[in-house]
Amino acid sequence: FSDVAPDQWYYAAVSWCCDQELMDGLPDGTFGPSTALSREQLAHILYLFAQRGREELESASLTLDSFSDAGSVSDWARTSMEWAVANGLLSGYDDGPLRPASGVTRAQLSTVLYTFTQMLEGE
Repeated sequence: FSDVAPDQWYYAAVSWCCDQELMDGLPDGTFGPSTALSREQLAHILYLFAQRGREELESASLTLDSFSDAGSVSDWARTSMEWAVANGLLSGYDDGPLRPASGVTRAQLSTVLYTFTQMLEGE
């Protein structure tokens, strides 16, 4: 990626994520290392990571229809978001939306990663 130089502190991590097919670049061919991660992007990355070494993850029996903004979830992220909500990694906000395009705060990421590791350890 033109915006990830080999001398950057995150170069090895970005390379690993791409090699593992957990993340890829943005439509313009850049990686966007300073770009905020959206909730649906986070769900998709965790879904792909959880799927590693498995034929297929058990599909979520939940739809996103109960969220007021379910229609705003990107098509590529729908399965991942359903899985993340079904497994308690993401939930809606008090006023009803899921806000799939919203950026993830450090507190939210910490909570999601904690829940994700607990889920993986329980398997």
